[in-house]
Amino acid sequence: MATYTLESLLRPPVELFTTAVCYVAAALCIGAPWAFALTPLFGIVAALGFIYLGTIRLLQARRVLRYQANLRRLPHYTMTSAEMPISNERLFIGRGFRWTQKHTQRLADTYLPQFAAYVEPTNLYMCARWLEERLEFAPFPLKLITKVTGWDSNWNPARPLPPVGGLPRLHGIEPDEQNVSLPLGERMGHTLVLGTTRVGKTRLAEVFITQDIRRTHRRGPRVRMGRRSQTSHRWSRRRRAEAQADHEVVIVFDPKGDADLLKRMYIECKRAGRLDEFYVFHLGWPDISARYNAIGRFGRISEVATRIAGQLTVGAGWQNNLVCGNMDLSNTLQNQLNGATQGFQQIMGSVIQNATGAVTSLPAMILQRANPALYNLLTNGILQARLDYDRSKGTCRAMAERMADIAGGQMGWGKVAEGQKMGQALASSNDAVAVVDKVEEAPGTNGVTWVGGKQAGGNGQQPIKVVGDVAKAGYNLLNNRAAQDTSSIPQASCSNGLVCGSWESPGGAAQFANRVLGEQQIQTCEGCTTTSTPGVGLTPLIQETYDKKLAALQELLKPGTQITSEKLREASSDSLPITRGVVTALRDERDQAVLASRLASEVALADVLEKGLQLQRVLITGSKEPNVNANKLAVEATLGQVDTLQQLITNLKTELDMRQQLANNSPMKIIERGKARSESSRLDLQRGA
Repeated sequence: MATYTLESLLRPPVELFTTAVCYVAAALCIGAPWAFALTPLFGIVAALGFIYLGTIRLLQARRVLRYQANLRRLPHYTMTSAEMPISNERLFIGRGFRWTQKHTQRLADTYLPQFAAYVEPTNLYMCARWLEERLEFAPFPLKLITKVTGWDSNWNPARPLPPVGGLPRLHGIEPDEQNVSLPLGERMGHTLVLGTTRVGKTRLAEVFITQDIRRTHRRGPRVRMGRRSQTSHRWSRRRRAEAQADHEVVIVFDPKGDADLLKRMYIECKRAGRLDEFYVFHLGWPDISARYNAIGRFGRISEVATRIAGQLTVGAGWQNNLVCGNMDLSNTLQNQLNGATQGFQQIMGSVIQNATGAVTSLPAMILQRANPALYNLLTNGILQARLDYDRSKGTCRAMAERMADIAGGQMGWGKVAEGQKMGQALASSNDAVAVVDKVEEAPGTNGVTWVGGKQAGGNGQQPIKVVGDVAKAGYNLLNNRAAQDTSSIPQASCSNGLVCGSWESPGGAAQFANRVLGEQQIQTCEGCTTTSTPGVGLTPLIQETYDKKLAALQELLKPGTQITSEKLREASSDSLPITRGVVTALRDERDQAVLASRLASEVALADVLEKGLQLQRVLITGSKEPNVNANKLAVEATLGQVDTLQQLITNLKTELDMRQQLANNSPMKIIERGKARSESSRLDLQRGA
């Protein structure tokens, strides 16, 4: 028969009466057994029984008293930063308990009027706080009273509550709290922490951030799967001192700018030895804030600056070549003489009004004789205008060079084109002024010397395509052909079996490179626009290749389909070929669809990885083409794309390694066990026969 226990903890501890009676009876049984008509031996036995019963009732009374004490004041709990538990599996949250229906009932009971005496502060506590308020500015003898009442000790029955806020009863309804933690895998979802001001939301964030900063994944000489919790023992840390620690990246957004949180992060980074990785972004404190120039690099298509600069111009008439040829000396002279520029507008206004008529009607010599003052005025104005023009010209060129350096490459193409045009002009003229004027008349129109020695990027010329042009050049150089050759290579004439085996023509290699890495079409002429196309990486190509390989493999697996070399080549890759034996074996498999899908996935991954490695080789070879190698901007852009491709290849290699490690998964184990059972049954039948 089921029993239902009625819990009642908000009451007087009546168990103490039973405890007192039992202990007195035990004392009498030992000291005066004759009072109970017992012999000394039976008195000791009876005393032990009374002591046992009294102890049980004492523990029951202690449970009631502890519960009532926790409702008014929680036990003291502190933790230093060094004591923070750091785990590679779980996130420590704090102390707590699992909330059940029992706790809901307990919390509801605390709000009943008849139980207020066990929950609300005592009269002694209220009196002590009242005295502290009244005696805040009291003289010396009376001031000691507030020190006594505010003494934070267990011996003080009226000591104040800790300044943490909140209701003690929320935790006090469960005296036996435990450490609460969360699996790190659960942190992928969102976590919402609600609470009013000064309840500890930021301090809870400090607990999480401290663990994230100090959490490391140790790597020894051998690679082990899985993760394990860290230990804080010193001998263990010394033994693993030579092991490499991989820290987690921690990014904290603090809209309110809590200074204590900033200090906590700084201290924990210093304690974890990661102070060199600690960065602060704060507009109000630029002296300690890190900096990021979002438009300061044009080296890659994925950069923010490249996408912005492709749509914007720098000022009126300033394109990416940053020319200064639009400055006009005649406009400068006119502004000087008409007082439009500050350098000349302070001179006598009456003389300036006659400047235009005098210049147009009188020769210079007659003007000098007729009005020497006006002639000197005009001479000084022209001289000052020439000086201001030259100074503005020099400032413009300095700004152009500075902006080309900041641009990191894109704007530098215009400077390269201007420099090459100046070299061509100097070959036909020794007049430096005439050469500069000729260059500034139409800068960048001739483009730059590009792949194969042809000009590109200028007016009426093909745009400069760094990725595509370099890929074509590298393809041709690897096949011992001219850099600008566009013809295809027949499969029978493919000598190396690698590059020409993947792409039949330079255009195919360039198309694959543009699909993976993107493209940037650069124009150096004034008024021309620069366009860019982002790449998609290698991952989308895996799915496309998988669909093709799976369709070819399914065609081979159809009953009655003739197995030819052409069909096998369509379903294979160079590094992972599909042979006739593989197709024959798959036709006899019961789980043909699962195995075919998995085989097609591995072939697709190997095929894309192989093409990525070949593309890397093509780009490096293309950067050695003489005209490309002589252009520093082109070499830097190509090597940047090679680094990006290397990162994509590394990610694919990691995925391939993981697939190989997961080869012995549950479906494969089930198939192997099924084969083993079938083989065992066949042997049993043979023995029985």
